[in-house]
Amino acid sequence: MRYSVSWRDMTSAQKAASALCALLLMIFFNGCRGCMEKGEEQEITITLQTEKPTETTVAPTEVKPQPRVKKVVPQRVSKATEAAPMTIAPQPTKGSDLELIQSVLDRQKKAFEAKDLDLYLSDLATVTDKETSGFRDSFKKYDEIMVEFTIESLDLKGEMAHVTMLQKTRLRLKGSNRVQEGLMRVLWGFIKKEGHWKIAEFKKIESIH
Repeated sequence: MRYSVSWRDMTSAQKAASALCALLLMIFFNGCRGCMEKGEEQEITITLQTEKPTETTVAPTEVKPQPRVKKVVPQRVSKATEAAPMTIAPQPTKGSDLELIQSVLDRQKKAFEAKDLDLYLSDLATVTDKETSGFRDSFKKYDEIMVEFTIESLDLKGEMAHVTMLQKTRLRLKGSNRVQEGLMRVLWGFIKKEGHWKIAEFKKIESIH
């Protein structure tokens, strides 16, 4: 069965394609006829060019040397060192100073009641000859002296201390049965000299009765 399409029934695109095919066939046959007339055979070489695969060059990765880690070896501590106790120098405390000041008051009590002038003067920071003479005369005025000290408060500031206390006295005049009793609140000032507390001042705050 033959199928034919007339030039008139073709579309513009079909007409253009037919014309192009006719032109190519005419060029091909003219070339072949020329070769045949010259008695030469024309070799048609068709070279297929294949695309050379692209070589991918991978840059070598630089391996940096790792820093050496110094191994820390723990120091061995001898058992003698571990067992050695820590020595801490003792610090002066308010309690110890209070005890020292209390010992001063105890000596003062003893000096008054024994009318021992030298013992009394040994706890004074400073004393003049006039004061020494006055204390001697006071002791001679009484046949009996009794005294009690009761500490109420201690204000300690470095090498200085102030003691507030109650002072109770019982005095009997020489050659008399008359007794004088008294109770007062007093303030005594102390200073520390060469590690020993000394009486620096006396002050009467008030008479209680």
